[in-house]
Amino acid sequence: MPWRYNGADNKIEVVVEPDFHGDILALASKRSVWIVDTPGNRLMIDTAWRTGEDLNLCEVSRCNVENPNSRQENLIMIMGVLDDHYPSYEMIVHGLEPGELLTRMLKEEEGFDVSEPTPDGFVALRFPGVRERLNGRMTTDEIERMLRESIGKAVRVRMRTPKGHSAILAAKNVDEEGFSYRIIEDSDWYPGLECWSQFDEIVEVEPAGDLNPEL
Repeated sequence: MPWRYNGADNKIEVVVEPDFHGDILALASKRSVWIVDTPGNRLMIDTAWRTGEDLNLCEVSRCNVENPNSRQENLIMIMGVLDDHYPSYEMIVHGLEPGELLTRMLKEEEGFDVSEPTPDGFVALRFPGVRERLNGRMTTDEIERMLRESIGKAVRVRMRTPKGHSAILAAKNVDEEGFSYRIIEDSDWYPGLECWSQFDEIVEVEPAGDLNPEL
């Protein structure tokens, strides 16, 4: 069975503890796990990678860090990577206490509310639309509105993929479930490929001029 990429909810398990003693397999049975790759964590990460597909776990991603003890800095770094992989996410953080300064920083600078402490960290919930604006990105509602206005026209869309694909697309149909489109121009996708995607896989959308391709 393959890895699962969708968990029980939109929360991500983020482990910044350099010597984590929790059960990573149990965490990955419910949600995706992003964990600092340290000597103390490497054995359990390797075990998860060997058995994850057979156990149908959610993906376990190892995060390279320069200083394993810089837990707050490592959390911020991981959040930046999560922004490129998930359009909207919340976090269960392991290995970092939600002190007053960290709580204020996450709220004012990162768009997250520390909603509750846990035995080894905290839960951080997203303020809707705030992090997108802090990152200069469109909110899901803004993306949906632009796509609905773009049927029969061309738009440039950057998709949520590891490579951060960008393509000029011709929107063919938009409804509450997603939108279908034809790729007009792209450097690393096959031209003319017919695709279907969900709104939450899109990172950015912008007009691509007055192209009116034949659909």
